[in-house]
Amino acid sequence: MAHADASRCIEDVYRPRFVRPEPGSVARRLRGQMRDSVDGTVLALAMPFISADLSASGTQLLWIGDIYSFVLAALLISMGSLGDRIGHKKLLLCGATLFGIVSAITAYSSSPEMLIATRALLGLAGATLAPATLALIRGLFPDQRERSIAAY
Repeated sequence: MAHADASRCIEDVYRPRFVRPEPGSVARRLRGQMRDSVDGTVLALAMPFISADLSASGTQLLWIGDIYSFVLAALLISMGSLGDRIGHKKLLLCGATLFGIVSAITAYSSSPEMLIATRALLGLAGATLAPATLALIRGLFPDQRERSIAAY
């Protein structure tokens, strides 16, 4: 009997304790991911105006639209690994800050080449947001069911 009681005590010590997250913590973490989603919508709506204002060729318009996704996809796994090393919260904050700064620079692009380059930097910043957000959700919700709902 003593052995069963000892194993129960050990289980209680090593069982992770669930701490209810703050009411706004999920919203704050998803704000960075929201920036990423809004970016694609804004570009789709602005593409006719970009074409007229910057006199971009068809090939340049394709690069403007696609470079973000190319860079984001290429760096997604690397940024997840970087988040494991330096911390996902720090990566999320740096990525969101970079995304905001580069977005402001992108708004004042004076040539198609500058717009393509800044969109590539936006892809780099966007690649930091997705893995960091999902990792932080995993930390906030240790229960599998709640985590699935939060990630959805």
